[in-house]
Amino acid sequence: MKDKYLAELAKLDEKVLEKLASLSKSEKALSYFKNPALYAILKNFLKIK
Repeated sequence: MKDKYLAELAKLDEKVLEKLASLSKSEKALSYFKNPALYAILKNFLKIK
């Protein structure tokens, strides 16, 4: 699955990848992806299903 996700990321613009990489270095940002409740809040904020 990891290869599939990396292939999706490879399609993104370089500036978007740069921003995602900076988020990946932030423990606070990562906590939103690691914690299901925080991830749900993030998705709701972004209006993503």
